[in-house]
Amino acid sequence: MSDNLSFVLMAFIFGGGFVLIVRSLLDYRRTAVLVRVQADAHVKLMEKLASSQELLGYMETEAGKHFLQLVTVGVESSLAAFVLYIVWA
Repeated sequence: MSDNLSFVLMAFIFGGGFVLIVRSLLDYRRTAVLVRVQADAHVKLMEKLASSQELLGYMETEAGKHFLQLVTVGVESSLAAFVLYIVWA
């Protein structure tokens, strides 16, 4: 009885760990893609605005404030991304 219980417990632990690692990798990939897209959009916007006065005028509008604001792309995935950064370093 004890052997079966320990086997089932170990299977759940290893299965849960595997699921956690796969989920973390997928969250990291999603976050990386979102950050890359946001950075590309900001670069294109900066290239399009010719002068600092145009940029300042855009930043004062509601759309400019919303667009240029740094957005957190998943607070719960930031811990997973940090752990993956440590593991893969």
